[in-house]
Amino acid sequence: MEPATAAVIAAGTIDPDAAAGAATQALTLPFSDHAGQMLFYAEREYTRASDGTLLTVRSNPLLISLYAG
Repeated sequence: MEPATAAVIAAGTIDPDAAAGAATQALTLPFSDHAGQMLFYAEREYTRASDGTLLTVRSNPLLISLYAG
């Protein structure tokens, strides 16, 4: 398994009307010479107001399958 690659996203919102000018993040795929799968997800931290606990939450996963055909 390849190590995780961090990508920091500066924008806090998504505007569908401005998608053409959105900032992008170039990522190198861990492989391109064989079949396999990769998993992407977003992760963020926030402090829970009720008790000050720092929590990390993840988005729904995006599974990408590469296959030869």
